[in-house]
Parts: sequence; C-alpha cells; structure tokens
Amino acid sequence: MEMPLVLLLLIGFIGSSFCASQPLHTDVVLFGALGDLSKKYLWQSLFQLYLKEHNENQTFSFYGVSRDKEPDGSHKLTRILDDVSCAGDVSTVCGLKLSEFRHLVKYVQLKADEQFTAFGEETLKNTPKNSNWRLGRIFYLAIPPNVYASVAARLSSCCKLRPGQGTSKLVLEKPFGSDLPSALSMAKEIGQYFTEEEIYRVDHYLAKPVVQQILPFR
Repeated sequence: MEMPLVLLLLIGFIGSSFCASQPLHTDVVLFGALGDLSKKYLWQSLFQLYLKEHNENQTFSFYGVSRDKEPDGSHKLTRILDDVSCAGDVSTVCGLKLSEFRHLVKYVQLKADEQFTAFGEETLKNTPKNSNWRLGRIFYLAIPPNVYASVAARLSSCCKLRPGQGTSKLVLEKPFGSDLPSALSMAKEIGQYFTEEEIYRVDHYLAKPVVQQILPFR
C-alpha cells in the first residue's frame, strides 16, 4: 500500500470515530524523522497529506522525532524539509501550503523517559482547544523493529489518547519479525500497549512496480 494512501486511510479511520460534523485536529508524530526512509518518502508523503486534507475543519501538527540533540536535530530536519516539494504543481496554493507545512513541523528529541513525559505533558495537548473539536494522533515508527515495543510502552504511558480524549494509531514499518514465531511474540508484546485495531503494519515495498508485477511475471 502506498504511503499517502495509508495515511489517508488512518485519517479516515480517526474521523469515523466521531461525529462527522465535528472539526478534527490530528497530531502526526514521526519517529526516525532523520532517517533515510523519512528523507526519501515520508516527509514528502506527509506534505501531500497536508496539501490534500488540511482545511478549516481538519488541522494538523507534525513532530519529527529522533535521538539527535538540539540544535543539530533541528538543522538536519530543516535540510530534509527543504527537499520537500510540490512535485510538479507550480500553483501559488501549493507553494503557500508548503510554507505552512514547513512551519508546522517541530523537531523533538526523545531518548530518556523524562523527555517522553515532557513531550506528552507540555507539547501534545490531550484536551482540544475548543470543546467542539475532536483529537486524533498518529505515531509512525520508522525505526528498527527491536525497539518497537519499548517505544510503544513509553507512548502508552505519556502520549496515547485515552478513551474519551480521542483516537490514537500506531504505524509500524516492516519488517515485523523474522519469522512467524518472532512476529507473534512482537505482536503480543506491543499488544500490551496498543490494541490490534490501533496498529497498522506497513510494507512500502508492496507499492514497488517490480513487486506489483510478480504475478504477471509468473
């Protein structure tokens, strides 16, 4: 499944949890924000999401998370965002949206427990700015699978929206385990913190033309 489609589906699922007439604010928290996958695909996809979905009834905050200290992390993220483009769209609207998007993205260093706690308590807001608004939160883990469970545990304690506050989703990049037993073990561990309905496993290689042509080739 292509990355923008995955994100659009997640926004749709979050929105479907509430009354359709209520405005929605979604926090998108990207772990591995300075990594190769994020540089090549994810930030561009997040901009496409913002370009398509942002309006007066649907707003976003974007957080790029890494272990790099400030100000190095912010500088690296700024350089990555400089490469995000309108992808052939030279309209004024796209240019304005791109500028808005870059200003909306905030860099966050998350490494120690106290940093996770501060992020949840001081940066993310679990109460909407207006009682008419609803909240959604997407945690995208483009990080090594061996730390999925530990990050999920920290997010559950500091940042995951509770029932009545809003809806949270956890996106996991492939590979998910090296075989069936390891995948089941990982799923069980992460399942302590996020329900199966809250978890999305993404293999971006399924969108590659070569993979899509396997059956015709056979």
